[in-house]
Amino acid sequence: MESPPHFQSGDQVRTMQRLHRLPAGSVGTVKRIFGTGDLLGVLFPGNRVPRFVYRDQIEVLRPPNERV
Repeated sequence: MESPPHFQSGDQVRTMQRLHRLPAGSVGTVKRIFGTGDLLGVLFPGNRVPRFVYRDQIEVLRPPNERV
């Protein structure tokens, strides 16, 4: 079984599905990690406060210089 991705404050993330008014593929920045890390506060452009997002709704974007 694959382990879930590890998120850190400051990570750039992308939504994998539509979330309320955010289209799939929206990019934001992790600002806060709650509890065990299943719930995150992610700030998206145009918003003043982070949105609550679950870990399985987003994916971490790798920096362009990082190799797989």
